[in-house]
Amino acid sequence: MAWGDRHLNDGDRPMVLEHVGGHGHVGGHELVPVVVCSECREEVRHDELTAHPQTPGWKVTGPAAA
Repeated sequence: MAWGDRHLNDGDRPMVLEHVGGHGHVGGHELVPVVVCSECREEVRHDELTAHPQTPGWKVTGPAAA
């Protein structure tokens, strides 16, 4: 939703997600999702990622030229 708000809606936010609680948390606050590493639980930033294609014949940019 953030991408659409930024690029398609001139920064206006037509919808906000609210976390209503669970697992002992008090809800009622805006949800801002983040990506965390399942191994170390640190927040992940795009500039910290490296792609490793797993399919033979593929490169980071897509299928390798034949």
